[in-house]
Amino acid sequence: MKHKTFAKAGMAALALSFFMMIALTGCPMDGETGSPGNPVTLTGGEWTSGRISEPDKDGNRDINWYTFTAASADKIYRIQWADAGQYGAYTPVPMCDIFVTAYQSDKSTVLFSSTDQGFSPARAIPRYAGTVYLKVAGAYSFSNSTGTYAIKYYEEGDAIVSLSANTWVNARLDESSEEDMYTFTAQAGTTYGIQWADSDQYGAYIPVPTCDIRVTAYQSDRATVLFSLTDSGFTTPKTITSYTGIVYLKVVGYNTGTYAIRYTSP
Repeated sequence: MKHKTFAKAGMAALALSFFMMIALTGCPMDGETGSPGNPVTLTGGEWTSGRISEPDKDGNRDINWYTFTAASADKIYRIQWADAGQYGAYTPVPMCDIFVTAYQSDKSTVLFSSTDQGFSPARAIPRYAGTVYLKVAGAYSFSNSTGTYAIKYYEEGDAIVSLSANTWVNARLDESSEEDMYTFTAQAGTTYGIQWADSDQYGAYIPVPTCDIRVTAYQSDRATVLFSLTDSGFTTPKTITSYTGIVYLKVVGYNTGTYAIRYTSP
């Protein structure tokens, strides 16, 4: 009868509308953790464990989503993840190799795209304020494309690296606007040398650096400058002799890549 036909058509339309609503709102499906519409909120400095049950074969299954807020464009935020490819001393040992993509609040403007490794160094999101979305997918082309991983974010200020005297620290700048920060404690009357190996000057330093950097040194208030935006410091290290207190060293790059830095003391 005609009214039954209309009823069936109405039910079909309702079902179609329901499934379209799921697709548009990004409700989790299969093994998905979070979704574009309902991501897992990360807490700064804290690891969050995750799992990929199936690799990203079709773009729809086991794509895990996370979010946090970058409160200020004057701060640098880093995304770090421990997976089967890189995990350092993280325990338990992760079993899945993942790729991470970071987006701005519109979920389409990419901050960094499908990055394979992010433990050492962690990936930076410089000069951005707003909601950050992180998409995690299993590395489909690899055998360890399923299993566990962990992810976190932190502000650059939470990860200032303390230098040990006469010991090189290898580092990397992933973005041209990225900044790295280091610190050590000085005592007046002692001569401290600040030395860095970059693509401009590296002497016999191995591995050969690929990034050209500039270094600025500050007193403990991070405002009073000891020396500013110095381009070269390998052949003739910069020196600090008449200051007592914490020294902060800010590294910025002309480009991206690797470098090394240290301070020397008698």
